[in-house]
Amino acid sequence: CGPDTYNIHVGATNQSACTQCPDHSSTVGRIRLDHPGGSDGCICESNYYDHNLLPSRDLPPDCRLCPLGVNCYYDGITRETLNLMAGHFRPNSSSTDVQRCPDTSGCKGGNDPEFSCSPGLAGVFCKLCASNLVADGQLLSTNMSGNSTFPDDGRVYYVAASGEEAAKCDDCRQLGNSPVILAFIIVILLIAMSTALLFTYRWRRRERFDSIASVWYASHVTVKLKILISFYLIAVRIDNVYGITLPEEVTALLNLFAIGVSLGLGWLKSPFECMRMGGYVTWLGFWMLLPPLALVVIVCVTATYLQAHKRLTATTLLSYALPAGLWAWFLLYPIVTNIAFEVFSCYIFDEGSWLRADVMIRCSTSEYTSPEYEHALRIAWVAIILYPIGMIVLNAALLLAARKSITGKTAGQPSILAEACAFVWRDYSPLFFWWELIEMLRRFMLVGLAL
Repeated sequence: CGPDTYNIHVGATNQSACTQCPDHSSTVGRIRLDHPGGSDGCICESNYYDHNLLPSRDLPPDCRLCPLGVNCYYDGITRETLNLMAGHFRPNSSSTDVQRCPDTSGCKGGNDPEFSCSPGLAGVFCKLCASNLVADGQLLSTNMSGNSTFPDDGRVYYVAASGEEAAKCDDCRQLGNSPVILAFIIVILLIAMSTALLFTYRWRRRERFDSIASVWYASHVTVKLKILISFYLIAVRIDNVYGITLPEEVTALLNLFAIGVSLGLGWLKSPFECMRMGGYVTWLGFWMLLPPLALVVIVCVTATYLQAHKRLTATTLLSYALPAGLWAWFLLYPIVTNIAFEVFSCYIFDEGSWLRADVMIRCSTSEYTSPEYEHALRIAWVAIILYPIGMIVLNAALLLAARKSITGKTAGQPSILAEACAFVWRDYSPLFFWWELIEMLRRFMLVGLAL
């Protein structure tokens, strides 16, 4: 047979038995005698690949256009040898679903998906530390990089790319001992000290405190803070909810804003990972426990302070602790809400999907939902019911109980309960004292229900 043709008929004596190679394939100018496929038969031309999962001498190539993110500049590329460009990823060697990595510095590319991550990295989009997966006794079926050196105990933590620095895994020994416990102690102490200082200032300098409070409410600072929190909750979900890719400058600005909203505690992910407690479920559980813990600290500090000044009654405890508690929950519940809704966002490939917040958790395959993902879903739903929904119900109950005093239907000054929950209604006119509930519901619908 001549160039770009082949013959599969045994005993044929003339060229009428020769068959033309399929579209976009050839013998690359060389004469082939007996088989349609394989290294010595018809092969796909450049910019095309053989889609057959198991190329065979007796099977003609199924040449298809190479997907974006793949270098197909030479002949003979097969489905298994698709050569990924740097910054791109596919789950395994049989996959043709090539996607750009969110953190491109960790994806080095190449024609072997088992080693397509930068040294030390592994997993979907190379967002895990290979050493931690080996130490946990997990066998990696995809993207295991063996070209790296780890500490003796294998404890490392993932560090995302920042500025000019590429994504990497750092030695846990740099963090020191028991950082999570130390951070808990620091957070509790800060809450206790802040509450005590606030009460001391309010008690000893009542007139100055009242004047500062008047300026605060007159300037509507609380409303501005609520608007900022709402902006953060909605903006960080735009890419997942509405399929919009934000410019890098905007993403960097939101990341800086996220540090302030998360009270600077985002770094705690690293020590959790070093303690073999990393992952979405642990992180969500930490933030779910922090608000009630903060509330307990506030109540205890308030009761201790009032008892020391011989003013401890149920009324004074309510008037002092409820405003501080509402402020604490206002600062913390957006973080819990944002993390809880992350459970509905997965990286989707033809072979299945993986949780964006923790690529160790496989959301689903073509046949079933993973047990790990179902466990994460259950915990996330508990968080959603307790916090975004629970905060709406709590504020509604407080406003309902204090509505007559707020709207002036009762004689005299606002009741103690109305004053204690003034944080919720004071920035609105008495006729629309319930408007904060509408704002909270709007945020919940834009951030949560749109998912």
